[in-house]
Amino acid sequence: MGQRAQLDYLVKSSPELYAAYLGKERLRLVFKQDTFLNACLALGRWLKWARKCDIVEFKELAEKVDRNRKFIVATLRYGMSTGKLEGTNNLIKSIIRRAFGFRNVDNLIALVYIRTSQHLGALDENFYNFIG
Repeated sequence: MGQRAQLDYLVKSSPELYAAYLGKERLRLVFKQDTFLNACLALGRWLKWARKCDIVEFKELAEKVDRNRKFIVATLRYGMSTGKLEGTNNLIKSIIRRAFGFRNVDNLIALVYIRTSQHLGALDENFYNFIG
C-alpha cells in the first residue's frame, strides 16, 4: 500500500488521528517557511488552531509553545538550535555510563574527546599534549 493510500485509509478510519497528523505537519512547516515574518504568521495560525482543536494534547502543547514563544521566535529569527549541543551532551552521558569503573579520569576525558571530536570540531591542543 502506497503512502497516498495509507493516508486515505487514515482519513476514513480515524479522523482524530488524521487531525493530529495535520497538526503535527502544520507545526513542522512553521520552521520551513522562507521568511521570518511568514514563520511567525504560521506559528500564530498554528497556535490558534491548536487552542480550538478537540485534541487535548495539542491544547497542552499550545500552552507550552505560548509560554516559550520568545525562544521559539528567536529560533525562527536566527535559525539556531540547541539540537547539536543536546546530542553531544547525551553522547557524553552515554560514554560516562559505559566508562563506569575507569580508574583514571584522564582516560574518560580522552574517550570523550575522541568520541565527540566530530561534533565539537577540531581537537584542541591540550588533547594532543595529553595523548602525545
